[in-house]
Amino acid sequence: RKFIERVRRGDSSFGIHTSSMSPQVVEQMGFLGLDYVIVSTEVESLDRGLLENLLRAAASGGTVPCVKLRRRDPELVGEAMNAGAPFVMVPHVTTRAELEEAVDASRFIPFGARGLCPVARYTGFGAFDMDASRQNPNDLGAVIPIIEDREALDHVGDLMRVPDVDIFEIGPWDLSQSLGVNCTF
Repeated sequence: RKFIERVRRGDSSFGIHTSSMSPQVVEQMGFLGLDYVIVSTEVESLDRGLLENLLRAAASGGTVPCVKLRRRDPELVGEAMNAGAPFVMVPHVTTRAELEEAVDASRFIPFGARGLCPVARYTGFGAFDMDASRQNPNDLGAVIPIIEDREALDHVGDLMRVPDVDIFEIGPWDLSQSLGVNCTF
């Protein structure tokens, strides 16, 4: 909550993308004072158990975990959030309909279509109040679309008008490639 409140005020936040598969490294990022850590599953081979442990390590270190999904897929949105990610980055979002589908997958009824489970990690495996467990995802702007395609630039105004989407990411490598620009290190 504090993180998204800072975002909505326009305050600066500092974080890092990580490809580390080490919970220790991810936990240390929080102890270093980073506001958030993005755990990438886009090109890394993470199973769901390791993903959950990386999210747990980020939270233990006091930083906000976010999962960068492997592809734009509503089922992956729910899976990452069920594993404990309060935020998910969705790659290759190009239209308002695609973004609304991802937002819908991140929220519970009556605001979305995410499945409810009383013994998932987001409910403290049954220890937390169910209403409160549903409230957080329904109140937070949990989806962060990644703008990385030429087509998305044609729809960026529509994308930015989707309610409760507070953060946008630019994917510079894929966007450059989509625009015909050859990027090298």
